Amino acid sequence: MPSKTAEELPTIVNYAMTTSQALDHSSGDMLGQSTYVMGRRPQFQYPTVEPWPKVDLDLEAEYRHMPDRGEDYYEEEEMAKKSTKRMLRIVKIYIADRHPDVPLEEAMLYKSPEEFVTDMDNQELFYTIPIMEVLEDHNAKRVTWLDKEATRMAGRDVMLEPIRTKDLDMVVTDHADFDR
Repeated sequence: MPSKTAEELPTIVNYAMTTSQALDHSSGDMLGQSTYVMGRRPQFQYPTVEPWPKVDLDLEAEYRHMPDRGEDYYEEEEMAKKSTKRMLRIVKIYIADRHPDVPLEEAMLYKSPEEFVTDMDNQELFYTIPIMEVLEDHNAKRVTWLDKEATRMAGRDVMLEPIRTKDLDMVVTDHADFDR
C-alpha cells in the first residue's frame, strides 16, 4: 500500500494539466481532460467525438511557390512534342548577332537563299549551315566595332570580342508543315 506522501505526488495525468484546466472544471471540450480535485487522484473523462473541421483550401496559396508557367506554356509543350515527330516542312533559316553595338546592316549573319523542304528538326538544320565560314567573316568585322558599354566603363576604346557559336540566335520560320 502506497504511503500518504506517494498519493500526494503528482501523477502523469495531473502533472500535464495546465493551471487553467485545473481551475476550470466546467469546460469539457478538451480531449482526454481529467477532473482535478484537491487531495484525490484525477478522474479520467472519455474524449468527446467532434466532427472534422472544415478546411478552406486556398489553392493559389498552396501553389504560390511554384514558377508561373504562363499562358503559352501548354502551346509550347505541344510544339515541343510536335517537333519531335518527323514531318515535312517548308522552312527558311536566319542567324543573327543580337549584340546592341553590332550595326543593324551587319547583324544578320546568315539567311537561307530561299525556302526549302526538309524533314530535319531545328538542331539538325543548324549543322547543315557552313557556320565556321560565316563566323570567320563576321568576326573579322566584329573586332573592329566599338563596345560602347565597355568603352564607357574603361574610359578608353574597347572593341567587341569575336562571337562564339553558342551566342548566335537562329530562327527557323516554318512556312508550311505536313504531318507524315
